[in-house]
Amino acid sequence: MASCIGETIFCGTFLDKNLVQFCFMDIIQKDLDNLVEIWNTHTISGGKGMHGGNRPIMLYTFPELYNKQRCLC
Repeated sequence: MASCIGETIFCGTFLDKNLVQFCFMDIIQKDLDNLVEIWNTHTISGGKGMHGGNRPIMLYTFPELYNKQRCLC
């Protein structure tokens, strides 16, 4: 890693990573929020013992509606 000192490339050093985080965190967070919204609202096809049309957010939030056990601590 020391070989990239003085170069204008990303080396992966602590400073590089923190600068990327500082400069792009809002963009990254917006993309992650969008991904979460898309994932949580997409429809899951029915599997064994399940009906089609389920959404991940509903299965996670209300497992009792689907005769499933809540496994969160």
